[in-house]
Amino acid sequence: MRSTTNARESKSHCNELLHTIVAIASAKPDKDTFAFVRRHAQWRARRHVPLIASLHAYRLAHRIYWALSREALQPRCKERAAMQSLTM
Repeated sequence: MRSTTNARESKSHCNELLHTIVAIASAKPDKDTFAFVRRHAQWRARRHVPLIASLHAYRLAHRIYWALSREALQPRCKERAAMQSLTM
């Protein structure tokens, strides 16, 4: 049960993160853009989930979202320098 709850929270949090990235990129962020981060931190603290676990998840999510964004932009990019600027 506990791992199911953790997985559900993680999926929900990643979904909120992706929506926030898209909203920021399209210049349509919510008024309180990072409220979902505070909610997740509270959830994590109540369940004694180590901060390092969340930070690692953020790093992985950002790496994946970055790679997907870069792949999506690559066919549309006409200038090599612009694509190189997107390289991590």
